Amino acid sequence: MKTNRRGPQGLAGGCVLAGWLSSLVDWISSLGDFLETHRDGVTAVAAAVSAAATFFIALFTYTLKRSTDKLWTATRQTAEAAQKSADAAIAAERPRVFLSKITFDRFGGDILKRDSVPVVNTGFKNIGRTVAIVSGLRIKMDVIENLPETPDYGPARIFFPAGLSIAPGEEWFPQMQMYAEFDPAKHTHPDPSHPLPFRSTFWVYGYIAYLDHLDQERRHGFVAWYSPPGVHGPLGDTSGRNFIRCKVQNYSYDT
Repeated sequence: MKTNRRGPQGLAGGCVLAGWLSSLVDWISSLGDFLETHRDGVTAVAAAVSAAATFFIALFTYTLKRSTDKLWTATRQTAEAAQKSADAAIAAERPRVFLSKITFDRFGGDILKRDSVPVVNTGFKNIGRTVAIVSGLRIKMDVIENLPETPDYGPARIFFPAGLSIAPGEEWFPQMQMYAEFDPAKHTHPDPSHPLPFRSTFWVYGYIAYLDHLDQERRHGFVAWYSPPGVHGPLGDTSGRNFIRCKVQNYSYDT
Protein backbone atom coordinates (compact mmCIF):
# COMPACT_ATOMS: atom_id res chain seq x y z
CA MET A 1 0.00 0.00 0.00
CA LYS A 2 1.35 3.42 -1.11
CA THR A 3 1.26 6.53 1.04
CA ASN A 4 1.29 10.15 -0.52
CA ARG A 5 3.86 12.27 1.05
CA ARG A 6 4.93 15.84 0.22
CA GLY A 7 8.53 16.43 -0.44
CA PRO A 8 10.49 19.52 0.51
CA GLN A 9 9.61 21.31 -2.81
CA GLY A 10 5.84 20.81 -2.27
CA LEU A 11 5.96 22.24 1.18
CA ALA A 12 7.95 25.24 0.03
CA GLY A 13 5.45 25.99 -2.78
CA GLY A 14 2.53 25.83 -0.34
CA CYS A 15 4.23 28.23 2.00
CA VAL A 16 4.84 30.74 -0.84
CA LEU A 17 1.19 30.60 -1.96
CA ALA A 18 -0.03 31.06 1.61
CA GLY A 19 2.29 34.03 2.02
CA TRP A 20 1.05 35.62 -1.27
CA LEU A 21 -2.59 35.21 -0.28
CA SER A 22 -1.86 36.71 3.14
CA SER A 23 -0.20 39.72 1.47
CA LEU A 24 -3.19 40.15 -0.93
CA VAL A 25 -5.61 40.12 2.02
CA ASP A 26 -3.47 42.69 3.82
CA TRP A 27 -3.41 44.94 0.62
CA ILE A 28 -7.13 44.77 0.19
CA SER A 29 -7.60 45.58 3.86
CA SER A 30 -5.21 48.53 3.53
CA LEU A 31 -7.05 49.72 0.39
CA GLY A 32 -10.34 49.57 2.29
CA ASP A 33 -8.85 51.59 5.13
CA PHE A 34 -7.48 54.14 2.61
CA LEU A 35 -10.82 54.54 0.86
CA GLU A 36 -12.59 54.90 4.19
CA THR A 37 -10.06 57.48 5.36
CA HIS A 38 -10.14 59.42 2.06
CA ARG A 39 -13.82 59.01 1.29
CA ASP A 40 -14.38 62.70 0.45
CA GLY A 41 -11.42 62.83 -1.88
CA VAL A 42 -12.48 59.72 -3.71
CA THR A 43 -16.01 61.12 -4.06
CA ALA A 44 -14.60 64.37 -5.47
CA VAL A 45 -12.47 62.48 -7.98
CA ALA A 46 -15.47 60.39 -9.03
CA ALA A 47 -17.54 63.55 -9.42
CA ALA A 48 -14.81 65.16 -11.50
CA VAL A 49 -14.57 62.08 -13.72
CA SER A 50 -18.37 62.06 -14.11
CA ALA A 51 -18.41 65.78 -14.98
CA ALA A 52 -15.62 65.29 -17.51
CA ALA A 53 -17.50 62.39 -19.08
CA THR A 54 -20.66 64.50 -19.25
CA PHE A 55 -18.73 67.35 -20.90
CA PHE A 56 -17.20 65.10 -23.55
CA ILE A 57 -20.60 63.53 -24.26
CA ALA A 58 -22.11 67.02 -24.66
CA LEU A 59 -19.20 68.08 -26.88
CA PHE A 60 -19.68 65.02 -29.05
CA THR A 61 -23.43 65.67 -29.29
CA TYR A 62 -22.83 69.33 -30.27
CA THR A 63 -20.24 68.34 -32.87
CA LEU A 64 -22.61 65.73 -34.30
CA LYS A 65 -25.43 68.30 -34.45
CA ARG A 66 -23.23 70.83 -36.25
CA SER A 67 -22.16 68.20 -38.76
CA THR A 68 -25.79 67.18 -39.30
CA ASP A 69 -26.85 70.83 -39.72
CA LYS A 70 -24.07 71.46 -42.24
CA LEU A 71 -25.06 68.35 -44.16
CA TRP A 72 -28.73 69.42 -44.16
CA THR A 73 -27.80 72.95 -45.26
CA ALA A 74 -25.63 71.64 -48.08
CA THR A 75 -28.40 69.26 -49.18
CA ARG A 76 -31.00 72.03 -49.09
CA GLN A 77 -28.76 74.43 -51.02
CA THR A 78 -28.12 71.76 -53.63
CA ALA A 79 -31.86 71.10 -53.96
CA GLU A 80 -32.60 74.83 -54.23
CA ALA A 81 -29.91 75.28 -56.88
CA ALA A 82 -31.34 72.37 -58.86
CA GLN A 83 -34.85 73.83 -58.57
CA LYS A 84 -33.64 77.24 -59.72
CA SER A 85 -31.90 75.67 -62.70
CA ALA A 86 -35.06 73.76 -63.59
CA ASP A 87 -37.19 76.90 -63.21
CA ALA A 88 -34.75 78.88 -65.34
CA ALA A 89 -34.86 76.24 -68.05
CA ILE A 90 -38.68 76.26 -68.01
CA ALA A 91 -38.82 80.06 -67.99
CA ALA A 92 -36.42 80.24 -70.92
CA GLU A 93 -38.84 78.19 -73.05
CA ARG A 94 -42.07 79.98 -72.09
CA PRO A 95 -43.92 82.47 -74.32
CA ARG A 96 -43.79 86.17 -73.40
CA VAL A 97 -46.53 88.42 -74.72
CA PHE A 98 -46.48 92.19 -74.28
CA LEU A 99 -48.27 95.29 -75.57
CA SER A 100 -46.45 96.19 -78.78
CA LYS A 101 -48.78 98.89 -80.12
CA ILE A 102 -51.37 101.34 -78.79
CA THR A 103 -52.74 104.26 -80.85
CA PHE A 104 -55.58 106.76 -80.54
CA ASP A 105 -58.26 107.65 -83.08
CA ARG A 106 -61.82 108.95 -83.24
CA PHE A 107 -64.81 107.12 -84.62
CA GLY A 108 -65.20 108.45 -88.14
CA GLY A 109 -61.49 109.18 -88.53
CA ASP A 110 -61.37 112.89 -87.58
CA ILE A 111 -59.02 113.03 -84.60
CA LEU A 112 -59.76 116.71 -83.99
CA LYS A 113 -63.53 116.19 -83.69
CA ARG A 114 -63.85 116.23 -79.92
CA ASP A 115 -67.45 115.07 -79.85
CA SER A 116 -66.59 111.82 -81.64
CA VAL A 117 -66.11 108.62 -79.64
CA PRO A 118 -62.46 107.84 -78.85
CA VAL A 119 -61.09 104.64 -80.42
CA VAL A 120 -58.03 102.67 -79.38
CA ASN A 121 -56.07 100.24 -81.52
CA THR A 122 -53.71 97.75 -79.89
CA GLY A 123 -51.21 95.07 -80.85
CA PHE A 124 -49.60 92.25 -78.85
CA LYS A 125 -46.35 90.48 -79.70
CA ASN A 126 -44.91 87.18 -78.51
CA ILE A 127 -41.18 87.60 -77.83
CA GLY A 128 -40.84 84.19 -76.15
CA ARG A 129 -39.76 80.81 -77.51
CA THR A 130 -43.04 78.92 -77.56
CA VAL A 131 -46.61 79.49 -78.72
CA ALA A 132 -49.00 81.51 -76.53
CA ILE A 133 -52.69 80.57 -76.48
CA VAL A 134 -54.76 83.70 -75.81
CA SER A 135 -57.29 83.11 -73.01
CA GLY A 136 -58.48 86.62 -72.18
CA LEU A 137 -58.19 90.31 -73.04
CA ARG A 138 -59.41 93.40 -71.18
CA ILE A 139 -59.04 96.99 -72.33
CA LYS A 140 -60.55 99.72 -70.17
CA MET A 141 -60.66 103.50 -70.82
CA ASP A 142 -61.32 106.27 -68.36
CA VAL A 143 -61.06 110.06 -68.08
CA ILE A 144 -59.80 110.66 -64.55
CA GLU A 145 -56.97 112.54 -62.86
CA ASN A 146 -55.65 109.63 -60.77
CA LEU A 147 -56.23 105.95 -61.25
CA PRO A 148 -57.80 103.89 -58.43
CA GLU A 149 -55.40 101.87 -56.31
CA THR A 150 -56.57 98.63 -57.92
CA PRO A 151 -57.82 98.32 -61.50
CA ASP A 152 -61.43 97.55 -62.37
CA TYR A 153 -61.29 95.93 -65.79
CA GLY A 154 -65.03 95.52 -66.11
CA PRO A 155 -66.82 92.74 -68.02
CA ALA A 156 -65.38 90.91 -71.00
CA ARG A 157 -66.17 92.88 -74.16
CA ILE A 158 -63.51 91.64 -76.55
CA PHE A 159 -64.22 88.40 -78.37
CA PHE A 160 -61.76 86.28 -80.35
CA PRO A 161 -61.69 82.73 -81.76
CA ALA A 162 -61.21 79.92 -79.26
CA GLY A 163 -57.66 78.57 -79.35
CA LEU A 164 -56.25 81.79 -80.84
CA SER A 165 -52.47 81.45 -80.75
CA ILE A 166 -49.55 83.84 -81.12
CA ALA A 167 -46.42 82.11 -82.40
CA PRO A 168 -42.94 83.28 -81.35
CA GLY A 169 -42.11 86.53 -83.15
CA GLU A 170 -45.69 87.05 -84.32
CA GLU A 171 -48.02 89.95 -83.51
CA TRP A 172 -51.77 89.93 -82.96
CA PHE A 173 -53.96 92.97 -83.58
CA PRO A 174 -57.40 92.74 -81.93
CA GLN A 175 -60.36 94.68 -83.30
CA MET A 176 -60.44 98.37 -82.41
CA GLN A 177 -62.01 99.26 -79.08
CA MET A 178 -64.37 102.19 -78.60
CA TYR A 179 -64.79 104.15 -75.37
CA ALA A 180 -68.30 102.84 -74.67
CA GLU A 181 -68.85 105.09 -71.64
CA PHE A 182 -67.82 108.25 -73.49
CA ASP A 183 -70.09 111.25 -72.82
CA PRO A 184 -69.02 114.52 -74.52
CA ALA A 185 -70.80 116.63 -71.90
CA LYS A 186 -68.98 114.81 -69.12
CA HIS A 187 -65.58 114.04 -70.59
CA THR A 188 -64.84 116.71 -73.23
CA HIS A 189 -63.22 119.96 -72.12
CA PRO A 190 -65.81 122.78 -72.19
CA ASP A 191 -63.37 125.20 -73.84
CA PRO A 192 -62.94 124.23 -77.53
CA SER A 193 -59.73 126.28 -77.73
CA HIS A 194 -58.12 124.46 -74.79
CA PRO A 195 -55.14 122.30 -75.91
CA LEU A 196 -56.40 119.31 -73.93
CA PRO A 197 -59.47 117.68 -75.48
CA PHE A 198 -60.58 115.98 -72.24
CA ARG A 199 -61.44 117.40 -68.85
CA SER A 200 -58.75 115.23 -67.29
CA THR A 201 -56.20 112.55 -68.21
CA PHE A 202 -57.43 109.96 -70.69
CA TRP A 203 -56.17 106.56 -69.46
CA VAL A 204 -56.13 103.17 -71.16
CA TYR A 205 -55.30 100.07 -69.11
CA GLY A 206 -55.89 96.36 -69.28
CA TYR A 207 -54.24 92.97 -69.61
CA ILE A 208 -53.83 90.06 -71.97
CA ALA A 209 -54.03 86.54 -70.52
CA TYR A 210 -52.50 83.54 -72.29
CA LEU A 211 -51.54 79.92 -71.68
CA ASP A 212 -47.89 78.90 -71.86
CA HIS A 213 -46.31 75.61 -72.99
CA LEU A 214 -47.14 74.04 -69.60
CA ASP A 215 -50.80 75.10 -69.85
CA GLN A 216 -50.32 77.68 -67.09
CA GLU A 217 -52.02 81.06 -67.42
CA ARG A 218 -49.80 84.12 -67.71
CA ARG A 219 -50.79 87.79 -67.72
CA HIS A 220 -49.31 90.99 -69.06
CA GLY A 221 -50.82 94.11 -67.51
CA PHE A 222 -50.38 97.52 -69.12
CA VAL A 223 -51.37 101.17 -68.64
CA ALA A 224 -50.85 104.33 -70.74
CA TRP A 225 -52.09 107.93 -70.89
CA TYR A 226 -53.03 109.88 -73.99
CA SER A 227 -50.76 112.52 -75.54
CA PRO A 228 -53.14 115.07 -77.21
CA PRO A 229 -52.58 116.63 -80.68
CA GLY A 230 -50.55 119.82 -80.90
CA VAL A 231 -49.09 119.30 -77.41
CA HIS A 232 -45.40 118.54 -76.97
CA GLY A 233 -45.00 115.53 -74.72
CA PRO A 234 -42.24 113.11 -73.72
CA LEU A 235 -42.42 111.39 -77.11
CA GLY A 236 -41.86 114.61 -79.04
CA ASP A 237 -44.87 113.67 -81.17
CA THR A 238 -47.74 116.14 -81.69
CA SER A 239 -49.88 113.95 -83.95
CA GLY A 240 -52.34 113.15 -81.16
CA ARG A 241 -52.35 109.46 -82.03
CA ASN A 242 -49.99 108.11 -79.39
CA PHE A 243 -49.98 107.16 -75.75
CA ILE A 244 -47.30 107.42 -73.10
CA ARG A 245 -46.82 104.00 -71.56
CA CYS A 246 -45.98 104.02 -67.89
CA LYS A 247 -45.52 101.77 -64.88
CA VAL A 248 -48.21 101.97 -62.23
CA GLN A 249 -48.42 99.59 -59.29
CA ASN A 250 -51.14 96.93 -59.71
CA TYR A 251 -51.59 97.97 -63.36
CA SER A 252 -48.19 97.12 -64.86
CA TYR A 253 -47.14 93.51 -64.33
CA ASP A 254 -46.07 90.22 -65.88
CA THR A 255 -46.91 86.87 -64.35
